[in-house]
Order: sequence, then structure tokens, then C-alpha cells
Amino acid sequence: MGGDCFDLGYGIAVDGAGNAYVAGSTNSTEATFPVTAGLDLTFNGGTYDAFVAKVSAVGTALVYAGYIGGADYDFGRGIAVDGAGNAYVTGWTESTEATFPVTVG
Repeated sequence: MGGDCFDLGYGIAVDGAGNAYVAGSTNSTEATFPVTAGLDLTFNGGTYDAFVAKVSAVGTALVYAGYIGGADYDFGRGIAVDGAGNAYVTGWTESTEATFPVTVG
């Protein structure tokens, strides 16, 4: 899984149904990175965006893959999944709240 640039997978988790969840970082744009569904399907600039992907239990399809990022360095370093299939991603960013998707709370 990846595009035409430097793609790094840092974390993986598996749910009860055998689906794999991957968190990492990429500097591949949506032209070559396999974005499929999710909140952000557009590379946000900077050098790296974090990504999150869910791979089917049989490993033959991406359920979703998308970016998390702003205008600077964004890295997805770890991932966990709960019993309901919600993915929780950890990492770090050098993007400011002006370009990184933040919410109150």
C-alpha cells in the first residue's frame, strides 16, 4: 500500500473480524496514494501527511484510506481499534491549528 513517494507504516491493529488498521505517514499525493473513503482524501501539503487505512480481513481490498494533516509535517505513529471498529490514531504534527483539522475539546 502506498503511492509514488516515500510512504511509512508505523502502526497496525487488528479488529475481531480480522480487518487490519494501519497508521503512518506519506508524501504521496492523492494522484498515486490509494485514497478511497474518509474525511480527507486530499494531500494537505507540507512534506508529510499522516494516513489511516483499513484493509479487509482477507487482505484484498481497502475499506478506507485517507489523510490526516495540515501544511507541515504530520506523522501517524500508532493505532488502536475498539470493539465497534473505531480507530484511534496517535502521532505528532508540526502543522498549526490554522491548517491541521482540530476540534474543540
